[in-house]
Amino acid sequence: MRNLFLLSFILFAIFFNAPAHAADAVSGATPSALASAATPARPRIALVLSGGGARGYAHIGVLKTLEALRIPVDMVIGTSMGAVVGGLYASGLPAEELERRVSATNLGEVAFDRIARSSLPQSLREDEVDYPISVSAGIDDTGKLKLPKGFVRANSFLALLQEWTAPVPSNQSFDKLAIPFRAVATDLETGERVVFDHGSLPLAIRASMAAPGLFSPIEVNGRTLVDGGLTDNLPVDVARDLGADIVIAVDIGTPLKKGGDINSPADVAQQMVGILIGQNVKAQRDSLKPTDILIRPDLGDITFTDFTRAPEAIRDGSAAAEELTARLGSLSLSPEAYAAYRAGHQPKAAGREQAKIDRIEIDSHGRVPAGYIERYLSVKPGDAYDAKKVNQQLDTLATTGYFASVTHEFSEENGENRLRIDAQEKEWGPNFLLFGLGVSTDFNGTGAFVLNIGHRRPWITSSGLEWRNDVKLGTEELGFHTELRQPVLQRFGYYIAPYAEISQRFESYYGALDGIAADNNRPIARIRRIESKAGIDFAAPIGRLGELRVGVGASVINRQTTENVVVFNPTEGLSLASSTIEPEKQTFTRAQFVIDQLDNALFPRAGYYVKAEVEKSFIAGGNYQLAHLSATGATSFGRHSFNATFEGGGSKHAADPFSLGGFRHLAAYGVNRFTGNYLAYGQLTYQYQIAALNGQIVRDLYLGTTGEIGNVTQSASALRTDPLKKSLSVFVGTVTAFGPAYVGFAVAPHGQSSIYLQFGAKF
Repeated sequence: MRNLFLLSFILFAIFFNAPAHAADAVSGATPSALASAATPARPRIALVLSGGGARGYAHIGVLKTLEALRIPVDMVIGTSMGAVVGGLYASGLPAEELERRVSATNLGEVAFDRIARSSLPQSLREDEVDYPISVSAGIDDTGKLKLPKGFVRANSFLALLQEWTAPVPSNQSFDKLAIPFRAVATDLETGERVVFDHGSLPLAIRASMAAPGLFSPIEVNGRTLVDGGLTDNLPVDVARDLGADIVIAVDIGTPLKKGGDINSPADVAQQMVGILIGQNVKAQRDSLKPTDILIRPDLGDITFTDFTRAPEAIRDGSAAAEELTARLGSLSLSPEAYAAYRAGHQPKAAGREQAKIDRIEIDSHGRVPAGYIERYLSVKPGDAYDAKKVNQQLDTLATTGYFASVTHEFSEENGENRLRIDAQEKEWGPNFLLFGLGVSTDFNGTGAFVLNIGHRRPWITSSGLEWRNDVKLGTEELGFHTELRQPVLQRFGYYIAPYAEISQRFESYYGALDGIAADNNRPIARIRRIESKAGIDFAAPIGRLGELRVGVGASVINRQTTENVVVFNPTEGLSLASSTIEPEKQTFTRAQFVIDQLDNALFPRAGYYVKAEVEKSFIAGGNYQLAHLSATGATSFGRHSFNATFEGGGSKHAADPFSLGGFRHLAAYGVNRFTGNYLAYGQLTYQYQIAALNGQIVRDLYLGTTGEIGNVTQSASALRTDPLKKSLSVFVGTVTAFGPAYVGFAVAPHGQSSIYLQFGAKF
């Protein structure tokens, strides 16, 4: 796994650079055709924009300065992020409009396909808690392990490009854009350079910025394409081939590191790629003529993933261009001439936004039937085409978790307007694996770990049958759960779920025995609790808010004492903390109601969560009952946030189902320190967001404090009369691709304290 991430990191570095380019595979460049777009009285000016990830926002700043100086641009050639900015500009979006849209959009969320958690189905929200490691894997039907071709599909980014370029037909020459445009990509199979000069503008841009190891390759016209930076990161030569007289080249590459900053194998790998890139870009820069202009913005420490720092990068790009005003000024037009230039380079009116849809075609690549996809589309033939509306419907389909990508294309073919939906199933299936790892310690000899492994096999049949398996391997708990989910009335999302599970949990008992207080750090008894359960539920979604499940089941609970403590009493002598525990058998009905609208399950800053469940014997003479309620709410303002939780429960003959102790459950005490049949608990947490790193590995960093109060007892009367236990903690936490991580210090009355580390999945 470590080598996998190192390899991905090396490939990711290519996102902002490139080795020497190969021969063109596709190039419809026709210099004579482009020459007619320029006025013979002045030279033809090409704007060449390099790749560089989020550093590419600087291109917008350069464009703003060029417009302010009234410098005409007759053609735009871009690679990777340069293709993104250049393609949008060439489609007819002025620099100020580009800046406005970028400032109003969280491109960090868009670029990494981060979907609002509240819009996910309940099953995916639950998996997010137990399986926080965001590394996808699967097994095919031959037993071969498979991985995605990239960490990010960039579906949201493609949808955004489609919305912003909606007026542009998807099957026209790029010479017909407001400004002629070319995008550079790389054929992954042949290594050839691909220069897009026609077709779908959003797809051409998406292919050009498909950084290997980060963004998945994309298939266009039967070719698997990746980032153009692999073959031509600063495509000055493409501009020459198109007949440019003067080239304005903008290079936003990352400078090489100094020796003192190279401190790890990853640093060495990045430096190695940077050296290769530098040689390639240098060759392109050396090809510039004395009349050409090179702009190299000083972007400081802005990295290729700093998508939240657009304003800084735009400012730096503008400043770099302004420093060359003297040279650029020689290319300026008079106000009248520039007004005429702008008038001649307006977007071509294509009428796409008012065009009617004549036909809808659905291409489903995989097991999911086209009829299932069609149910998510409210748009029908005869409706006006609206890219944003179509993408909103496809976004809902994409959140089902069945697809690697869901895209659309609207084009005119043989006089007919066709809306084509392309749904690509995840290529790393059909058996999907999920992973979660949790580690907890108080640095005082008490700790625990848990490894969660999940298996999902959707669409076993055309009716949508799914098989789900969950394995839990931990120091305190072992478990296996298997479940089938068969949709019924699929239009409404209902399903029937027969299930079976077996689990083992250790329960430690502390406190007094025969009137003598025991050592608080050593249990008087440790009991192994083994439960076997089977049942069948009927489930109905509550929109995208949550889910309701009702059903019947049966369980058998066996409890075995595994550790006894001998206690000396001066009056009665020695006594043994052990007892014979009879198996407990139950047949019950159950109901569970969940609403989950938290933005983050473990670091919530907004939203709410409610879970209520009840179980009751339905056989005459049975007196088994259980009720449990948990509720959380969160709110925030700026970097400050508060969240509060209440939890309560009670049971009869349920073998101590509730526990307290451990992180966010009375943190000053060990994991599952207290167990019983009745529970009351509450907590209030304040968090300050120290940094929003917004990366793919580490996202956010928090400093917080939590106050907790609660108790768990064997009887309801004891819960009312026994003093409540308290805990106060301070912590530093972060959200990572492997789950949340916390380091904190907690104190409680009577000298109880704990320094704790909590990482990954919840216990």
